[in-house]
Amino acid sequence: MLCKATGVRKSFLLVVAVWLAVAAPFPARGAPGLAWQPGFPMRAGNQVLLMWTPLPGATRYRVERRDPAARETKQWVVTSTQHVDPDARPDRTYLYSVAVLRPDGTAGPSTEATKVEGFRPLDAPRWGGHYQEAGAVNLVWEAVGGAAFYNLYRAAKGEEPALLASVQDVKYVDAAVKPGAAYTYRVRAVGALSQESPDSEPLAVVVAARAEGRRAGETAVQRREVAVVSVFQQDAEYRLREPTDLAVAAGLLYVTDLGSRSVLVLGAEDGGFEGRIAEEPPDYAGPWGIPWGIGFRPDGEALAVTFLRSNRVRVFTPAGDLVLDVAIARPPGFESWPGVPQPMDVAVGPRGDLWITEYTYGQVVHLDARGREVGRVGVPRPAKDAGPFRSPTFVAVDPGSGEVFVVDSLLARVFVIGPDGELVRDWARAKAKEGTLNLPKGVGLTRTGDLLVVDGIRSSLQAFGPNGALRAVYRSPDDEILDLRGLVSVATDPRTGALYLLSKVDSAVFRLLPP
Repeated sequence: MLCKATGVRKSFLLVVAVWLAVAAPFPARGAPGLAWQPGFPMRAGNQVLLMWTPLPGATRYRVERRDPAARETKQWVVTSTQHVDPDARPDRTYLYSVAVLRPDGTAGPSTEATKVEGFRPLDAPRWGGHYQEAGAVNLVWEAVGGAAFYNLYRAAKGEEPALLASVQDVKYVDAAVKPGAAYTYRVRAVGALSQESPDSEPLAVVVAARAEGRRAGETAVQRREVAVVSVFQQDAEYRLREPTDLAVAAGLLYVTDLGSRSVLVLGAEDGGFEGRIAEEPPDYAGPWGIPWGIGFRPDGEALAVTFLRSNRVRVFTPAGDLVLDVAIARPPGFESWPGVPQPMDVAVGPRGDLWITEYTYGQVVHLDARGREVGRVGVPRPAKDAGPFRSPTFVAVDPGSGEVFVVDSLLARVFVIGPDGELVRDWARAKAKEGTLNLPKGVGLTRTGDLLVVDGIRSSLQAFGPNGALRAVYRSPDDEILDLRGLVSVATDPRTGALYLLSKVDSAVFRLLPP
């Protein structure tokens, strides 16, 4: 049931948006000493991520990396409870430890020295050739042993290389080229642990001249001016502390809030406090977790919430009554693996079925309204042929067509799944004046069927058609951009069309008038 706020717990900071959302570095309750967060240290491509539980009273920590083979030691002094080792060689094995630094500079309590294994570097791909057809550039390269997928980069003349696509195949058709333009392509192999190979040799291509025209389905891009009419951050009864997602129904705004470990319920027009739901019940057996992703059934009669630091997805009534509590299982064949499934976001279809992005194994899980698994999309990592997802995060369902839109933040790509659970298409937007996706995050559908996409790096809001055609770019009055920062999620009021944008940096919800 809805209950009034009694305070908030200590919030935590994120280092890299997607990695930290998955790790959920919340202080362990009653931790007696310094300890690693579960799953850390961990390799992330050619870097090593380190996170540990805070120690009360500690203000500085010494991070140490030992290289037993080279007999070398490197140290960093940090003030936060996370660190990224940017120059860890992928083929080296290291021992990492963290110690509290006392005011006099001596070391206090420390973590255990933990080994991070190296892996065999991948060879750079070699080009197999290229050709042009129907105004598109067809690229082919040779397969690399140990590669899970490939990152393809493109640079126009005078520009820096930008990620064009991530594909499992050894070929790609680049249709987003301009007649007469010169491009340089490079490709890298990526392993199951996200390690990247060196670049291939550059491949220079000059596109044949032809008549300029838009892609099929493209229309002129609109520039939609929107104005912030109110900001919701706090009142006498609540304060947002690291909000992550939001949804709107029946004149109420529901915000998942890491700091209070709950879903805050606010008035959609005035931001007034109505209560909170999804808090941990006092008699719940097992880990409850922390609310992170949220989605409403189209009729507004039920909402689903994913919980970090657990493998649970739960469905509530709008008043907060728990009606379904389901655990996401490991993929078939991975039942004995140590990795715990981590649901990220959830979207609810018209019949109450759930579409859940799962990060640990990189899949999209489909459940029926009773919580029974219907199917999965994507080959689970770290299988040899894992993909096509790398970091599936936010998700939305079109109640009309039944299509499911999945954002892969690290691939900077949007995938579309049909109602039958089959991937039907995907798209990325290469570096361009408009439509660029660097770190896409929250998605939502407008009343007219546009797919709204928030970009976490650009803090942009853009609207796409279901085929990936850019339809609109949103901007602030008297500005060429949307003058808001740290955006991570978007929702539309189905009754009024008002837009709600969530800023993780400002811990605020912005209400904007519909364009």
